[in-house]
Amino acid sequence: MERELALIIVNYNGVSVLKELLFETLDSILYAIRDIPKVDIWFVDNGSTDNSVMIVREKYGNVMKILKLGRNVGYGNACNLAYIYINRTGLRYRFYACVNNDIVIDSRGFRDLLAWLNILDKMFPEGFVAAPILINGYIGGLDFGGYFVDNSGGAWPLRFVARSAEGLANTLQLPLPISYADGAFMIFHRAVIEKIGFFEQRFFLYSEDVEVCLRAWQSGVPSLLIPVIVGKHYRSTTTNKMKHIQVYMQVRNRVYNALRYFGLHGLVRTLIWYVFYPVRLVDSRHIMVEKLLEELGLNLLGTIQDLGGSISTAKLIIRALIDGVCWAWKNKKGRGSTLRGCIVPVLKFPISSLVSTKALLNNVQVALLNMLCKHLEYRKRSRTSSEH
Repeated sequence: MERELALIIVNYNGVSVLKELLFETLDSILYAIRDIPKVDIWFVDNGSTDNSVMIVREKYGNVMKILKLGRNVGYGNACNLAYIYINRTGLRYRFYACVNNDIVIDSRGFRDLLAWLNILDKMFPEGFVAAPILINGYIGGLDFGGYFVDNSGGAWPLRFVARSAEGLANTLQLPLPISYADGAFMIFHRAVIEKIGFFEQRFFLYSEDVEVCLRAWQSGVPSLLIPVIVGKHYRSTTTNKMKHIQVYMQVRNRVYNALRYFGLHGLVRTLIWYVFYPVRLVDSRHIMVEKLLEELGLNLLGTIQDLGGSISTAKLIIRALIDGVCWAWKNKKGRGSTLRGCIVPVLKFPISSLVSTKALLNNVQVALLNMLCKHLEYRKRSRTSSEH
C-alpha cells in the first residue's frame, strides 16, 4: 500500500524524562496531521523501563502505530528496525521522517514542509535527504539550522552566523544544500534508502546523521535545509542523562567519519583537534566565548566536570579515538572511498586554526557566511531567469 509520509518517533524513557513534553510533542504532531491523508505516526519505543509503551498505548493507541523494541538499540538502529518492520507490513511511504520525541510541531509549518517535499520530489526524482528549521525551545531563536562539516569531520551549524529562525527562513527562501540534515528531524525520500541503505548500524548515538548524508552525497544524493520552521526543539533532554556515552560516541563516531570520508588527511586533522583540546579550552575562557559555546553544546569545561575531571575525560577520549580508528580500518573504510570528487559542501580552513578557539571560530564564521552568500547569488539568478 502506497502512502505519503511515515513519522518515526523514537522514544527512550520519555514518560519519566520528558514528562509532559512527550505528550505535548505527540499531541502537536496529531494536530498537525489531523486532516492530512496518508500520513502515519510510528511510535518506536527503544526498550524503555518506565512504562512508556503502556502509557502511550492507552492514550494514543487508536491514532498511531506503536512498535516496542526489546532493548535500547540506539537512535539510528531504532529507525532502521522501524523501516524493516514497516516494509514487512506491506506499507510503503514516499517519505520517511525520523523525529525526536522532544519537538513540539507547528501545524502551519508542517503543512508548508509537506508542500516543499512535493516540489523537491519533482526536482530530485532520484531522491534527497532534508531537514526543516527548528526553534530552540529553551531560549528561542534558531536551534541549530543546517550543518556543514569541515575537512576533519567536525560539524558546524548555521547558528554560528544566524541567530533568528525566522530571519534564516526569510533569507534562504529556497532549499539550501548542506553537508548533512540534522537527525532531530530528518526526512528521507524512499529512493535514497533503497539506493544506499539507512543508518550505519554501529552508530548507537551521534553522527549517524552525518555518516548517512555523506554516504548519500557520494551517490549524488543531496542534503537540503528547507526554509520552513516546523516547531520548537528541546534538544538533548534525554541524552543529557548519559554524559559518558555521549562523549565517547561523539568522539568515536567523528573519528570514523573523518577516516571514512576524508582519508588519512582527515584523521590527522581530527587528532590535532583533540590534542589541542586543552589549549582551546583555556583560549575559550580567555576570549569570553563560553556562553556561545555552551548554547551550541560545546561547553568544554562543563563536560570535563561532568565526567569527573580532566584525567577521566582524557582517558575516555583516547579510548574513543583508538576505537574509532580500529573500527574504520577493520572495515577497510579508512582507505579510498572518500568524498574526493563529490559536490558535497565542505568547510575548509587552515590546519593551524585547530589550535586556537578564536582563529577556529573566525574561520568557521567566514566559511559559513560564504556558503550563505553563494546561496543568495543562486537565489538571485533563479529569480532573474524565472522573470525572463
